[in-house]
Amino acid sequence: MGDNPSQRPADQERAQRHRDKRARLQHAAEQLLSPEGWMRWVLARATLQGYSAANCMLLAAQCHERGIVPQHVCGLHSWRKLGRRVRKGETALRISAPVPLRERDEHGRETGKQRTCFKTAFVFELSQTEPIPSVELLSSWPQWEPLSDNSHGHLLAPLQKFAESLGYSVCLQPVPGSARGWCDTQHQQIAVDDRAPANSQVRTLIHECVHALGVDCRSYPRHQAEVIADTVTFLACASVGLATDAESVPYVASWGKDGALEAVTAFAQTIDKLARRIEDAALRATSPT
Repeated sequence: MGDNPSQRPADQERAQRHRDKRARLQHAAEQLLSPEGWMRWVLARATLQGYSAANCMLLAAQCHERGIVPQHVCGLHSWRKLGRRVRKGETALRISAPVPLRERDEHGRETGKQRTCFKTAFVFELSQTEPIPSVELLSSWPQWEPLSDNSHGHLLAPLQKFAESLGYSVCLQPVPGSARGWCDTQHQQIAVDDRAPANSQVRTLIHECVHALGVDCRSYPRHQAEVIADTVTFLACASVGLATDAESVPYVASWGKDGALEAVTAFAQTIDKLARRIEDAALRATSPT
């Protein structure tokens, strides 16, 4: 039996929507193949921490095309709750939103299992909004603090506990040279320069924890390992309002002759995963209020 003719246009429309979504994501991922595109994604991920790595790719690409520097992104109703409204004429940014679906058997009964589908969701950046008259604004945006003093020294203890949970010992001691620290994966030891300011020690300890999580020269070429570690450190510090120099975030000049797009996308996903692990385990619960 053939397909129901009445369903064909709907099926074709659905298939076209899927192709469009894949094309948008591929275009966004391709931007990471240039140093400028990589930096745009890193800054978007640092700023838009509630969004996935893939959605940060989408947002970074769309904002760049429109000349927007992303600061804060919300849906229409969320902006209203914050006392702001989207200006007339603004075009939404598109992201992918997960939708859990309950599976059903051939009789239409729920099986107790769930699967996740993705639909296009529409969001707007802060610059596309304006205050609602006579409505109190419910949010002020936090500012990053420079990595130059001791404001975040309280994070050293939870970071040390996190390193110990990975089986590593942490020692504060003089470290010669400019490295500020090191990670010995063979003996499972981390050293951090005790002469550095506390905020610098926080950054160093995060960096060495990334190596302890398996980002070492046995698993990656050295330059790739440092890209991952430095980028994770930048993102994790940003999650607690601790700014580091974004210009120091490195870039892999060559992702390989074959499969470059897949490689850079995998790098971004790995970086996002590691940053969230450190953020959730050691930083957010103890960040300043």
